[in-house]
Amino acid sequence: MSDERTVEAEATWGQRAIWSCIQFMGEHDPYFNAGRVLPVPQRCGLTDVAEALGELLRRHETLRTVFEFADSTLRQTVQGCGELPVAVEPLSTAGHASADAAAWTRMYQLAGLVLPVHEWPVRIAVLTEDDRPRFVAVVFSHLAVDHTGADLVMADLAELLAGKRPPLPECRPVDQAAYERSEAGQATSATALRHWARTFRTIPASIFDYRTHDTGEHRFRRVIMYSEAVTAAAAAAAVRLRVTSSAVLLAAQALVLGRYTGHDVVPVQLICANRDAERERLVGTVAGDGIVRVDLAQDSFARIVRRTFLAGVGAYRFGYYDPEAAWHLRAAEHLARGAVLGIGVYFNDVRDSVPSGVPTDPADERTIRRLAAATRIEQAGGWDLMDARVFLTVATAGAATRLSMLCDTAYVPTDDIVALLHGIERVVIAAATDDLTAQLISEAVGVPSVARGPDWVRGPDGWVDLAGTRALWRDLLPEGAVGGVFPDEDPTLTGSGLVGYLAGPQIGDLGDLHEMFVAALGERTDVRAPSRYVRCAHGPDDPDDRLAWEKCPVLVEETGRRAEGTTGRLSVDPAVRRAAWVAAGAGC
Repeated sequence: MSDERTVEAEATWGQRAIWSCIQFMGEHDPYFNAGRVLPVPQRCGLTDVAEALGELLRRHETLRTVFEFADSTLRQTVQGCGELPVAVEPLSTAGHASADAAAWTRMYQLAGLVLPVHEWPVRIAVLTEDDRPRFVAVVFSHLAVDHTGADLVMADLAELLAGKRPPLPECRPVDQAAYERSEAGQATSATALRHWARTFRTIPASIFDYRTHDTGEHRFRRVIMYSEAVTAAAAAAAVRLRVTSSAVLLAAQALVLGRYTGHDVVPVQLICANRDAERERLVGTVAGDGIVRVDLAQDSFARIVRRTFLAGVGAYRFGYYDPEAAWHLRAAEHLARGAVLGIGVYFNDVRDSVPSGVPTDPADERTIRRLAAATRIEQAGGWDLMDARVFLTVATAGAATRLSMLCDTAYVPTDDIVALLHGIERVVIAAATDDLTAQLISEAVGVPSVARGPDWVRGPDGWVDLAGTRALWRDLLPEGAVGGVFPDEDPTLTGSGLVGYLAGPQIGDLGDLHEMFVAALGERTDVRAPSRYVRCAHGPDDPDDRLAWEKCPVLVEETGRRAEGTTGRLSVDPAVRRAAWVAAGAGC
């Protein structure tokens, strides 16, 4: 194809966000590729398909866009001419229940191939039977389209194959990038990030504040539940509670994780489509992360769900922002907290619609529980590296709801993933007909709680391994210095709720020591930096004697938090570190 515009621009926020994920996973990992399969109308021959594909590429610049990372910036170039090889191959139906299933299998094989960033971000295969095209399998790089963008492309292709001329796109990724750099775009980002900052102040640094477990061959495992009972129960609960079924499932996930980890507040990142009226038909990738604070205070599940629904509306509203600015905000919070800021819980509802026919009669509880007897669970692969602790994806699989839970088995062993999924199903089923009280919630969840040792204390920011924190603190002190860490008795507790004492040779001021401590945390969620530091003229004979430290002459006492802390050397939680690739200038 030829004669289209060639244009270069900075990448969009959505492109830069997914770029950081791709770099985190490794550029040669096809994990983020997405594919679709489209049946070809009976009247179409190969020439018709080729013409439709050519018109598709002309219409959508994102399918002709290549990327380059240079000078700490990801840039996109729309190519006005070029060729895209299209594979034409016979459809192999051997071992498949249908031709449709065989086509999807072939698409998944194509999705397992790397799409280099310097090539067009799409691969296409035309699958034939008796030399007639039956299906078109299309695989996209996530840099080109998100879930909605892929659906828009395939809808256009369906119309083109039907001989129709869908309207041309009004906004393209290059246009979107220009908006994001504008004063209006920057204001949008700033407003969203203020929401994030407000939420940060009300959530624990990490709900996974406990010792890690040994992992097997693949640290990250996925388990999938197929449940028709969840389909019926979530819809019934949504009608009864006057919320969406998505809010019911999100609240159930947070409730189960809260009971599992021992937290009353669970922060969850939502995958936001960011498809408002102006971006509704943008063929590109604009999805981003929103943040919702789920409050599990002793209350009925009905109130938890309603709070979650309202908080979720805000999260979706504020999911569109500059990813580099968001990383700097999170890294600054990480340093100020003195703890790994690990909001590693995700919720992604990719269902296109919710069934309208739902049981509303309490007698249907028997039907729902009968459906639950047919629920099935299967293991679905493992990976060595991911950027989440728990990632729940909700999809539709026929009459069943498909709950796909990917977990970091260092924090959630595989057997516990199964227990969490069953816990979500039990809560949703119970919520379909009953207003679960706090006592009934505990019975419905039925998941194990993680065990913490006798040296653990609970501060304002979560659980802390006191012995482990003391050991790390002393490792950081110079030779000849002594130190101790204790629960703070200050009535205005913040952060970890710990005070750190030290005496002896100096290696910098207390701000330097705090930044060293936070940098030394790495990805550890079981330890925290003290909320305040006290340097004494000398230390006691027993550094673990709190009362003896209080009798030592004090030279200086402060939080160690600078107005502008150094975040560049932080090794942050994986859910944050993926964006650090962008902020630190890592790339090809």
